[in-house]
Formats: sequence, structure tokens, C-alpha cells
Amino acid sequence: MDKFVAMIAGMLFMMEHNDVEPAQAQGTLIDIQDFESGDYDDLFTPEDLILIKKDIKLIKDYIAEHPELLEE
Repeated sequence: MDKFVAMIAGMLFMMEHNDVEPAQAQGTLIDIQDFESGDYDDLFTPEDLILIKKDIKLIKDYIAEHPELLEE
């Protein structure tokens, strides 16, 4: 989960500075898909889980607005 949290944090940092690398976007999206398809909720406090899910929504919305990040 440490890698997952680091990927989320890195992606949010890049988004904030309008400097998202395609590899970061793709890797983060893969990690999000893994998180959403697994049963990892119990690894986070309820408060942290709410924040992580909000961050995931921000990232998915950003990627939806910038589909070129997923093109190769």
C-alpha cells in the first residue's frame, strides 16, 4: 500500500504543477484499478479511506480530461 499511496501523492503533485508524465498517469491508473478491484479498505482508517477515494476521483477526472496521457 505504500507504493499505492506514493503513486497517488506523486500524481496529485504533478497535476498541481501541470506537469504529468504519461508513465506516471498510466502507472497510477493501473494502481487505482488494482485498488478498486481488491479488498483493501480495511488497510486504511475510515477517514483516510474517504480522502483516498476523493483523490482517486480527482485523478480519474484529470485523466479523463487529458486522454493524451494514456496514448502511446
